[in-house]
Amino acid sequence: EILDRFLMEMPEHLEKGGECYFLQTDLNGITETGKKLRALGMEFEICGSRKIFFEELVVYRCNLEKCQK
Repeated sequence: EILDRFLMEMPEHLEKGGECYFLQTDLNGITETGKKLRALGMEFEICGSRKIFFEELVVYRCNLEKCQK
């Protein structure tokens, strides 16, 4: 719920060309996050990951380079 709200509001806080990094656990659904970012018109990549105990943490890098505000 918190991640969804963050994703929906993120484009409003970035200028064209601006970037945002955020950390997510795979327990929250990495595939679903990618779908949501694409629907918002965000470019993104997973620029880091680490498995710890029972989960994997991933770092997303998102930007508005090609988005229209």
